[in-house]
Amino acid sequence: MQRFDTVALTAARTSEGFIRDAPIVGRTGILHYSNADGSDRYEYRPPEEAFDVENLASRMGKSIMVGHKAMVTAKNAGTVGPIGTVLTAGRQDGDVIRADT
Repeated sequence: MQRFDTVALTAARTSEGFIRDAPIVGRTGILHYSNADGSDRYEYRPPEEAFDVENLASRMGKSIMVGHKAMVTAKNAGTVGPIGTVLTAGRQDGDVIRADT
């Protein structure tokens, strides 16, 4: 099952013109998703799953997308619109996961 979430980016531009940020890349609690048929689905994600060491480590190296046209894989990452890369493992920040981009 594919799940997509969105958050607003509050990036800063570096002196070289690159963009740096530490966006939310995951969260705990009751998550709302839209199914392909337009109906709503809710799933509970407990903190012990979200903040699992392997889950946090898995964030590093993933693409940052504007929207999701398709599930991002190593084979299609260059064609589905990535705008950046997650540079670090995730880290807990309250009930969300943040990672540096």
